[in-house]
Amino acid sequence: MLNSAVRHDRRTTRPRRRAASVALVVAAIAIVASACSSASSGGSSGGGSSPAAQPGLAWAKQTVAKYETRPTQIPVTTPFTKKIPAGKKVIFISCGAAACILESNIIKQATNLLGWTLQTINTDGSNGQFKNAWQQAVTERPAAVLYTAIDLSVFQTQLAQLTAEGTAVASCCVTYPAGNGIDAVLDGSQDNILQGQMQAAWMIQDSNGAGSSLFVNLPSYNILTQLANGFSGAVAAHCPACTTHQLNIPLSQIANKNATIVSYLLAHRKVKYVALAVDDLAVGLPAALQSAGLSDVKIIGDGANTATLGYIQDGQIAEDISFPYYEVMWTMVDAVARKIAGEPVPDYGNPGYWMMNKSNIPSGNQLFPMVTDYRSQYAKIWGLSS
Repeated sequence: MLNSAVRHDRRTTRPRRRAASVALVVAAIAIVASACSSASSGGSSGGGSSPAAQPGLAWAKQTVAKYETRPTQIPVTTPFTKKIPAGKKVIFISCGAAACILESNIIKQATNLLGWTLQTINTDGSNGQFKNAWQQAVTERPAAVLYTAIDLSVFQTQLAQLTAEGTAVASCCVTYPAGNGIDAVLDGSQDNILQGQMQAAWMIQDSNGAGSSLFVNLPSYNILTQLANGFSGAVAAHCPACTTHQLNIPLSQIANKNATIVSYLLAHRKVKYVALAVDDLAVGLPAALQSAGLSDVKIIGDGANTATLGYIQDGQIAEDISFPYYEVMWTMVDAVARKIAGEPVPDYGNPGYWMMNKSNIPSGNQLFPMVTDYRSQYAKIWGLSS
């Protein structure tokens, strides 16, 4: 993610524009942010709840309990009936975010097991570099191309050329479905809406149905807006006493994200929860909140990575969704392997998610799979020895 990608307007609220200029300990920055408020003012963790909030609280508790249970099954269940050819070349086009570096390393483990060669084309996340990367893929004519969080309009011409060559293509963290040359899509729109709902459920449960939250988005990646929509929609549907706001961080301003978030929170002191579209936004944020006197604000992350696992272990991120990097990336490899071997490519469905906190996180310094024996499960499906 963005599991990849890297992964809005509230339907029931009224947006308002407000300018805030605040002297910060960490930086001074002027921002214009979009604020969205629901029916009543927000509360902090542990606030009371009205009778109308009780059904929403029940939903939130059930959702959190379900997803705080660690998954045990990979998304693939159908064994190969044909031998997977060895010696194939695969190209992975990186989305430009830090998470995509992790994805490349994980894909390489899967391609190595199959006896394939992986070439990663790195980009800075701009459409120009994306287009160049896809053109390079056309020139090199690999057996398969994998990518995450790239808008289809950027590479439609190159996709048609690759399809004509019989190249297998699988993707993650995009808002469009499989088809027309794309053999599989993992972690799509509905999956990201679900992740936003999971974040909202934790906020609702923790605040006892009376929380005020800020959702911080990276709208440069379309898939993350689906996650934002899932969060706001769940708050509207299940927490009438809650409020929610949204702050969009342009990719070009990500270096200033902590100052921007802190400025917003200082101007909106009732906000006690910050939900992040992706954990790339969490790097350095706990220290920035502490320095600004905002230690009572709780962070809810998504896509825990090597830079933020320690925050979760220390409780600096209160709750985080472990993006299934291993399961999604290996399943993308499964999809192109099926195309290459002449097997039908299934609809893999939900790749599985896990909500973590300091009480259940396995490691604070090393990325881990959600399914502990994922490698042996894939090897068995692929007819190989792990």
